This record gives sequence, structure tokens and C-alpha cells, in this order.
Amino acid sequence: MARPRKDPAVLEASGAYAKNPQRKPKDMPKYVPGAPDMPEIVAENKDAVWYWNWCCQILGDAGVLTTACAPLLTMHALDWAQLMWLYSECKEGNVATVGATGGPIVKPEATQLHMHANRFLKELTEFGLTPASKSKIVAVAGKKESDPFAEMLLRRMGPRSN
Repeated sequence: MARPRKDPAVLEASGAYAKNPQRKPKDMPKYVPGAPDMPEIVAENKDAVWYWNWCCQILGDAGVLTTACAPLLTMHALDWAQLMWLYSECKEGNVATVGATGGPIVKPEATQLHMHANRFLKELTEFGLTPASKSKIVAVAGKKESDPFAEMLLRRMGPRSN
């Protein structure tokens, strides 16, 4: 299997285009930074609303949230709500019994809980919300924090011409 392409934003941040700038792609899409509007299907469920707002806050602070994230964020918030409902159905235990032939009979909620948990973990990596995946996410260029020490040095030393 071939190695997947690296994101051009990651390549640019690592300085890959410094030596050969014409390799930088010119037609990369630009997305509008900020939180997308909450769809009605999410607004109907209080657990999904809470998780939507939490994700928008976390991802917005990290600088990775754009309006193009709406479909994945919608699915992610609804999966959270479904995961919480399935957990409430299974938290008491007794999710499996022994059938007439001696084999296990598992409640459908327990099976669905495992399937939703796997899907939810994959969605977390898409947003960079796991420890391993957050190093692969590149933030949307925003305002940089000012460095008081660097500003003081610039005032005292002045710009240098080489």
C-alpha cells in the first residue's frame, strides 16, 4: 500500500517549500474559519447540543474549526448522543444471557454500543481530539500571540539590514 500524501499545510509548516517554492500547490481550497450553524437534527437532542457546543469551543480555541466541518461535526454530535443512550441502557449490566443451546445471547444495545464507540473514536481522530492525532492537525492561520520579549528586543535593537 502506498504512503498517503502529506497535507500541504503540514509541508509548508515544516519548511518543505523553502528550497523549491514552485512545488507549493496553488489551488488549495480556503475554508471560512469559525463554527458552523447547528442543524435542526442536532438541536432536537439535548446531549447532542451539549456535545456540539463543547466541540465548537474546543476546536475553535485550537484554531481548527471551519464551517466545512458541519457534516462531520453533526454526525459526531449525534453519535455522542446515541452513545450516551446506549450506555444508559447497558450500564446496569445483564447484557448477555445463556441461550437454550448454551450459547450467549447479547442484547442488541450492547453490540451497538461497541459499534458506536469504534465509530466515535475514528471521528475523534479526524478532529485531532486524541493524543496521537493532535500532532497531525494544522490550525487555521489566525492572529499570532504577541511575544513581549521579542517586541522589547526589536525596540532596543531595531531592525537589521543585511
